[in-house]
Amino acid sequence: MALDQLTKHIVRDRLPLNRSVEIISGWFSLSHISNTGVVFGLFPGKTGLFTVLSVAAIALLLYLAFSMDHGRKSQLIAFSLLLGGACGNLIDRLFLGHVTDFFDFHFWPAFNVADAFICIGVGLFVFTNLTRHTQESSDASDHS
Repeated sequence: MALDQLTKHIVRDRLPLNRSVEIISGWFSLSHISNTGVVFGLFPGKTGLFTVLSVAAIALLLYLAFSMDHGRKSQLIAFSLLLGGACGNLIDRLFLGHVTDFFDFHFWPAFNVADAFICIGVGLFVFTNLTRHTQESSDASDHS
């Protein structure tokens, strides 16, 4: 969350809104974008709704994190990434009324560090649960 807020602060401080600095020609830029929607800019102008949904998601993630098996470090890391990302974007919504996005791969909607943490967290959560179920199925068939 701290890395997310630091990078957004630097972008807001050094790059005017709706301006870009091309890093890799035709492929990647740093762009200062104000996103009042949700992931990939979907549903713009719904900041209030997404603020409420973010608070609910954070509450659910906290509940799940505290009620899960703490022996699974990969799930703890996944929940930490999800929580950090959700909190980072919630801070923007609460204090700015929008989320600051800046990683601009020209073939993909702009995003920020919090968005990356959320995507990595979801991916890690899915991967660890799929591999756990595969391992449990393998163990069950070995004992039959």
